[in-house]
Formats: sequence, C-alpha cells, structure tokens
Amino acid sequence: MYSNQIFSRPEILFFSNQYYWFDELTHNNNANSMSNSVLTKGIKNLEKAPTACSMANITISTPTTWANQTLTFAPGERITITSTGSLTLINTTLTKSGSAKWHGIVLEGPSSSSPGGSIIVTTGSKIDHAQNGIHAPNGCNQVRLMNSEMNSNSTAIAIGSTSNLVKGNIFIFNSVINSDPNQVGIISNGANITVTNKSKLIGIVSTLGISSLNNKLTISNSIIKGYKKCINKEIGGLRNNRGLFIFHSLISGIEPITNMDALVDVKQSLIINGITRNFGVSKGNWHANTFAGDLWLRNSTLSQSIVENYFNKSYIILQTNQKLTNATCNTWYCSFGSSESGQPCNPNKLAVDGLSATITKLSWGQDLEELASGNKWLIEKLTMRSAASNEIKNVHYLPDQNQVFNYQMQFEAKDYFHPNTLCNYNLHPSLEDFEPTLNSIDEPVYDEIANNQNWISLHQEMEDVIILISNASPEELLSLQIKLESIQHLMGQSVLLALKNEDETMSQTNYNLWISRADPLLERRGQALELFINESFVDLTTYLNSISFNSVDQADVNILFNAINWMIEAKADGKNLLNLTLSDLENLTNFASSSFGEYTAILRGWLAINYQIYVYPPESINLETEKEIYYSETSLLGFELVSQNNSNCIFLKSITSNNSNYKLEVYDLNGSERISKHITLKNSVCIEHGLSTGIYILRIKDLNTSVSNSAKIIIK
Repeated sequence: MYSNQIFSRPEILFFSNQYYWFDELTHNNNANSMSNSVLTKGIKNLEKAPTACSMANITISTPTTWANQTLTFAPGERITITSTGSLTLINTTLTKSGSAKWHGIVLEGPSSSSPGGSIIVTTGSKIDHAQNGIHAPNGCNQVRLMNSEMNSNSTAIAIGSTSNLVKGNIFIFNSVINSDPNQVGIISNGANITVTNKSKLIGIVSTLGISSLNNKLTISNSIIKGYKKCINKEIGGLRNNRGLFIFHSLISGIEPITNMDALVDVKQSLIINGITRNFGVSKGNWHANTFAGDLWLRNSTLSQSIVENYFNKSYIILQTNQKLTNATCNTWYCSFGSSESGQPCNPNKLAVDGLSATITKLSWGQDLEELASGNKWLIEKLTMRSAASNEIKNVHYLPDQNQVFNYQMQFEAKDYFHPNTLCNYNLHPSLEDFEPTLNSIDEPVYDEIANNQNWISLHQEMEDVIILISNASPEELLSLQIKLESIQHLMGQSVLLALKNEDETMSQTNYNLWISRADPLLERRGQALELFINESFVDLTTYLNSISFNSVDQADVNILFNAINWMIEAKADGKNLLNLTLSDLENLTNFASSSFGEYTAILRGWLAINYQIYVYPPESINLETEKEIYYSETSLLGFELVSQNNSNCIFLKSITSNNSNYKLEVYDLNGSERISKHITLKNSVCIEHGLSTGIYILRIKDLNTSVSNSAKIIIK
C-alpha cells in the first residue's frame, strides 16, 4: 500500500495498538492508499490502521523507526537506505507478499559528508524471504541484529561487492539467522563481523555460514552449524581489519573452519564433523577446544600454540613449515573397539601426522619451565610421526604411560621424570552437553602493560641465548636451540594477544610498537590487498616491486603479477571483473592454484568472496614438487647420497674423515620402517634395499652426537 516512498526528515514511525502516521502527505491522507507518497512531518493517531501492510519501493534518507508491524513486499521491491539514512525495526517483520522473494534492504555506502546507511533490527523483529536480506555493496555505517531473526533469505547479510574498498560493522547479538538449503548466512568484504551472546547461524544443508575478507571476524558464545562451510576466513587487511577469533562457541559442519588469515585465536569451543584447516603463515592459539575432526596446519611458520585440547577420534596434521608450532597438555581419545559417535578412529592410529612437514620445532614441551609436554592418550596408544628435516622430541613424563606415544621417523621421545603440573585436562567443552547459549562467559580483560613487559623480558632472554649459542660447544648447542625456539614461540603468542586487541582504544604509539614486532607479512599483504580490491593494479605492481622478497615469496608474487596482468588486459577489453564468464574465471583459478603462497592468497580470497570459488591446497602434498627431493650427490650429515642407475642399493659416499657410528633408517610414506641398519662410514657403502618403485624417507643419525638428518629418495 505504500509505493515509492521517501523518508526525508528524521521521523519515527510506530505501528502498535496506537497507530501513528505522518500528517502531511504529498498525495493524500488515506492510510489504506498511500501511493507515491513523500512523508515529511507531523504525526497523526490512526486508531484503526491495518495490522499488516503491503509495501513497495521505499527510500529512507533520515533516521527512521518502524515498530510493531508486519510489512510485505512484492518480488523485486526493496528498501533503500541512503548514506545519511538509518532504519530501526522494533518488533517488526519485513517479508514477501507472495510466493517469490522480495529484493531486500539496500544500504548505501559512506560519502565524504555522511557515514553511510545503517540498519538496526531489534526486539523480536524479523527480515524474511528476501533475495538479499541486507545488502551494502559499497559498505555501510553499521548493521545491527539484536534479539531478532533473519529467515530464509538467499543471502542474509552481504557487505562489499564492488571494486571499491569498503568499511562497516556487522554486529549480531542474541539473534538467529536461519538458512534454507543452498542459502548463505553472511558475506563480508571489508566490514568487521561480531557474532556474540547466544546468537545462532543455523543452516539446513546450506552453502555457507560466514565468509569474509579484509576484516576481523569475532565469534563468541554462539552456534554456527548445518552449513557445508561454516566459517571461511580469508586473509585480513590493515589495522583492526584482520584476524579470526572464536571463543566458547559451537562450530559444526562439513568444513567447520577454514582460516587463511595471519592471526587466529580459537578457545574453549566445540568443533565437530569436519577438518579444521589453517593455511599459510600465521600466529595461532588453539586452546582448550574439543575437536571431533582433525586439525590441519599448513605452513604456519610463525608461532602456533596447541594447548589443552581434546581430540575425539581425530588428530593433528602438520604440513611444510611448523618451526614454531608447540603442542602441550592435549588429550587424544581413540577407541578402536567401539565408535560411540558413529565415526571410527583414523586407521593409522595417529595423534600427530607430520608426514608432509618440512621443518618442525625441535621439542614439544614447556622447555623454559623444564616441564614435560603433558600430551597424553586415552584408551588406545597412538602414534606421532614426522618426516621433517629435523628431529622433534615429545618430552613425555615417563612414569605415566598414557603420556608415552609410539614415535616414528623424525619424532622421538625425551624422558622427563617431572610431570607438567600446569596441565588441567578439563578446560575443553564437553561433547555431550555443550550449549554456549545457556552459559555465556567472557574472556579475560586484556592487560597491555603486562603483555608488553612480558614481551620485553622474553626479548632480553632471546638476546642472551643468541650470545650463548655463538660460543656454545656442540654438546650445549641443541639445548640452547630448543630454548631459543621456545622463547620465539612465546614472543609470537605475545604479539598475537596484542594484535587481537588492536581496536580503536589502542593508541597509535602502542599499535606501531606491536606491528614492528610482528612479521612484515601483516602490513605488506594488508596494503597489497587493499590495492587489489580497489583494482589499483599499477600501484599494486609498483608497491610489490619495491619490496625485497625471499625466493619463495618472490616466486609467489610473480604468479600474482601474471594474474594482475591478465586482469589489466581484461579491463582494457571492457570486461567487468565482478561479472566474468566461466572461461575467464577458469583462467584466474589456474593462477590461484599455481602456487599456495602468501601473496597469491590475495587472489584466492578475492575469488572466494566475489564468486564463492574456493581454491585450497591439496590435502596430501606431492613430495616431488613441494618438498626437497635428493636426486644426486646431495650433502647429508657428512656424506653424499649418490644415485645409481640399474642398482639395487642406496650408495653413501663419505665426504669427511669422521669415523662415527651411524644408524640408517628408511620409511615408506605410511610410516612403516623398511630398513634399519647400523653402519660405520669410513669411505663408502652400498646398502641393498629391495624397495619397489616409490618415494621413501631416508634418515641418518650420528650415534655419537645424536644429531640426525633426513632426505627424500625416489626409487624409480
């Protein structure tokens, strides 16, 4: 009944037992026929207005409130909130008038003189059956959903879908978003998202719960379940626009969490049904969670803390660089005789699988306190294995046999006779009765002064250890290297804690201090991401060319350059990069999957947020292409590994005069030991292997110094 209306002044429109209407209408005062009206000023009491009204296109340019009413919209009809407007819904329902969906609410972005449109949905209000429940392609001021619902919208909330860098805030408080099959919850490119205080995103075989790029995503005391992808967090941007932070929440789906951001903190949450994936260089804290699905870390490189978690029929997967990843006080439950949850344990009886790791932390334990790792298994004894280039020792408390695992390949044990008294083993949520909506709890308040002092103390300790290393004997070197890694790990956790709290209340001085302590990747990639989103490709190329990268990052950047050049040519041909053909998208997807480095992640994030194309690294790494393969005359712990044609032996040639005793072991990729021999290497030796064609892990250990190293060998 209201067609093409414009709200041009700040007014409040209430619908209740006492109905109010605007006095001066451009066309007429009939409450039942208000076509093409301009609502300007005045309030009139309409005691017998209808309880439900049929609406048409509406434009709101001033602060406006609707209360206690059901408003229906025909297919294609919309509410537009301009950059100066806002709409507050109080106990009001917006829904379709027939069988087809209405368009939804469109927020205009900010301008130089206005903050952008706002929508506040509160007190039992509902937005239902829209194509886009709330859509802000150019950003907005805010979207707030409090004590309300959004139901059966094709996409409930979508912020940022243009080639402009957008800002905004999405705040979900004690509210519910229900998604039908193939529907989407929240997509954000640039707007920070907070889901908190008993909120729920519930899907029914739905496509996507939350997907976000260039923003901070915070979830606490909430539930996200029933989606194929519950949380897909692409890379973050610059200050206060990065990080994935989850606290005391239930995440359940085929792919519960996939994170590519450089900051991640997940605590006291229940994560079930699928693999949790953390891809790329990042600082992470995984604390006191229950995982009923594997935790997969790929190329973390920076500090990762895995503490007090409960792995229910699941395990940790480590790939590529895990140099500062530490795991303590974790529990693995696995019973092969029964399967209460309906899912069997992994067939290899693994607690940790580092088969595709290239480098790991030297020790898992609380080395600065000289405490054991505290990791333990229940019911069935499990295995830790690693094929990294270095040994990794799980420091176990020997008197407790539940803390003694089976160790394979580069994983070894270090016996301690003092338990880890810091372990609780009871901080994780229960698999049976976890319900965050019934018991909302708060995280500890951040203490900037204490955290800064902790980092300063650790930094001084690190410098002292570096001096000791420069003068250390071979016998002292390993323990000092372990101590150094432990300090660097804790320093990384301190930086993560600070940047998690880098909101507007942190002074610029403190922010500059912490960002200087972080990996340069955060600022470099954040700046590059903003230029990419803005399609400022020339400036982006200039910026990246001004940075001196290592060889790995440079190769990745070169692939990004190839994609950028393609996009520049596409724009020159008149193509809209946000409306590409399938053939065009295939070209970009090929670039995105040619490398899985930290800068092509920009392209992958852009594809995910704009086209819902997700390009993830393979679950199993091809060792021949992604790990070092020693084909010929490779130096390895005092000898060369020499290839031999038509030979049935592993040929080792000495390149030192050392007459040490060595242990040689060969494992297949399932972790099974195929060869184990003790040798004294004086000149050369040929060890017959009898192995079939394939890739194997060769490990050599100097029994005099306990130093070991490994290589990948191919038997053709």
